[in-house]
Amino acid sequence: MTVSATDVWIGAETGATQNLARLSGPDNNFAYERPQIALCLGSSDAVGDTCLLRFYTQTECSWDDFRVVSLPMSDFRGNIEDRQKESLTDIVMENDSIKGSITVSGDRILQLSVPYSSGWTARIDGQPAPLFACGGMYMGLELREGAHAIELSYVTPGLRAGAVLSALGLILTAAFGVLRRRRGKAGKGVAERGTEAHQEKTAENRKE
Repeated sequence: MTVSATDVWIGAETGATQNLARLSGPDNNFAYERPQIALCLGSSDAVGDTCLLRFYTQTECSWDDFRVVSLPMSDFRGNIEDRQKESLTDIVMENDSIKGSITVSGDRILQLSVPYSSGWTARIDGQPAPLFACGGMYMGLELREGAHAIELSYVTPGLRAGAVLSALGLILTAAFGVLRRRRGKAGKGVAERGTEAHQEKTAENRKE
């Protein structure tokens, strides 16, 4: 789904239930690519209830696919409890790293409530593992069945390259400084020898 405005608010009203979703357009500095969105339409026990979609911002919208999905709520609480049993535990968070442990009963995707950024890297059981955008803006990590140690590290994108260039600049500056001092000493020596020769010649002319 695409929108033309900076921010678009869409509301879904089902009976007394109202849910809102915010879409960021291309003019928003915090916009990120989200080709698919899911909007909760609320819940109802009655058959044939209607739902009203309300756009609170004047805009032009377009989408390639639009569907309504009805999910049974009888197992909703049980499904949540099952997911919570296989979540990250023993979490240690620092300024630039996150560590934790997890045990999964099958192949799973671990979604972390941390905005995705290319500055993050991940390791599973000490081995590098790819991170990907998950749930629109968060980070996802593929896990195989079993127990795993998770480690995430963050380095500001471009920081290492900037540090290398800064160090190179300092080295070049120091090298130019040493070279200038050496040239200055050499020039001073030549000038002193020229002065001595001039003084000797002047003394000889006076004797004559």
